[in-house]
Amino acid sequence: MIQELVSKVADKSEPIANEGQDIQKFGRFFTGYMSTASLVTAVLPIPVRSLHLIPAFASQEKFMNTYTSMSCFLVFAYVFYSRHTLARWMFARRGEHLAVRFWVSVLPVLFLCCSIACAIAYHHELGGALDALAAAGARLPSSVLLSKIDDREIPGSGRLIVVHLRMFVFAESAFVLMAIREYLQDALKLEERELIFGVDPKKLGARQVS
Repeated sequence: MIQELVSKVADKSEPIANEGQDIQKFGRFFTGYMSTASLVTAVLPIPVRSLHLIPAFASQEKFMNTYTSMSCFLVFAYVFYSRHTLARWMFARRGEHLAVRFWVSVLPVLFLCCSIACAIAYHHELGGALDALAAAGARLPSSVLLSKIDDREIPGSGRLIVVHLRMFVFAESAFVLMAIREYLQDALKLEERELIFGVDPKKLGARQVS
């Protein structure tokens, strides 16, 4: 009788253990994904240009994507460079940091919204440039205009470059902020409960919270 009871309890505990292992596997996978997502975003303009996934004037395409990739890598490097300051803002339970902690937590959402807005603005600017060329007498298909027009003849050329740059830089900023938070949580060995209620400054070390 006792053996049957023990076996039943063991049978019920196996699914729970398996479920816990599945959650841990998912957590490790998600953390690894977020850690590489910012790097993927940094090099994203390269395949985007080669596959022509975003319409652009051929005369602008090469240098525009080069500047974009360079800017994304610089954002990645700067955020990682500032990880110690970000750790204090993200995790430390100090009154003067509560407001900063809130804004740091919502920054990825703001950056993602800005990236989407810039994507919409880019297509609006591109359509406006094509309309201006058509009004000036260049009545050709859009694909021909995109491939043949010289950079100096593109209406609003500077605005197109700026909006394209911001579109990727905002996306990179959102990804790298989320990734650095996961990295810091793992490096500091913080538990989820501590992230919800705030981390004791003593755990971060006297030098870090001074």
